[in-house]
Amino acid sequence: MEWVATNKRLLKYMNRALSEDGNRDTVVAARYVALNTKAKLVRGDIVIAAANGYATAREYSEILKRALPIACAIEYVHAASLIEDDMTDKSELRRSFPACHIRFGEDIAHNASQHLVQRAYEIIASERTLTDKQRVDIIIRASKAGREMTIGQDKDITQKGLETLEDVLKMYEQKTGALIGAAAVSGGIVGGAPLGDVILLNRIWRRCGVAYQIGDDLLDALGREENIGKPTNQDQGKLTVIQALGGNIDKVMALKKRFDDMVKGDVAKLNGEYTLLKEIIFKMGSKHQELISG
Repeated sequence: MEWVATNKRLLKYMNRALSEDGNRDTVVAARYVALNTKAKLVRGDIVIAAANGYATAREYSEILKRALPIACAIEYVHAASLIEDDMTDKSELRRSFPACHIRFGEDIAHNASQHLVQRAYEIIASERTLTDKQRVDIIIRASKAGREMTIGQDKDITQKGLETLEDVLKMYEQKTGALIGAAAVSGGIVGGAPLGDVILLNRIWRRCGVAYQIGDDLLDALGREENIGKPTNQDQGKLTVIQALGGNIDKVMALKKRFDDMVKGDVAKLNGEYTLLKEIIFKMGSKHQELISG
């Protein structure tokens, strides 16, 4: 499958949905983040790829039609989380552009974040190509993931309850892994995956989220701003896996590899084909190393 063409369709859908809301500052700010030209749309792609675990080439077009609205909704929730994350971290850049709160001010940025979340749930609830049960299941999964994200973010902001490496890894699963897991599970539901695969998809992508966050910690410590598109050394004063492991970068890289290996083991247990999903896992696993090396 050609991801460039698929992402163009996803962006077109995302743009159309927000275009219906007019041009007030809140909507403009929401579009500014969600439709950023450097957005990778990874979570939306995960929805689409997971939906195709059991699809034949002939069925792909129909599956894509059903998956696009859910992919759009997940991307909106992710964009909302980025807005809040940048304000929390006092980060002035996102994807090499001024962060939303820098460009539009904190009041509009907060409102844009809320607008994206509410639009996401409206899209899921209104999608008539899915059964009532599918819509309810996806909304429940997305809501739980959103609640976990806020709990994880609270831990990151306050640093309360973070004492051990296990505490930090749980925070990463909540803050990052929960939404990625919800994206994969939602795609599995759209594609009619059996319960065993749905459970595995959630575990695989939660672990991918933890591995990704560990990679982000490494980027923050070792990367260069011009390569990663945002300021480095944003984690000073916070307990990350690097601090939890005594600043030993070799141990941090070994921990990331352990999570990557667990993901590979779980992928092998899936009953569906999931070729597209495996492509994304490989790209995510190699992204941080390329940026650090660069």
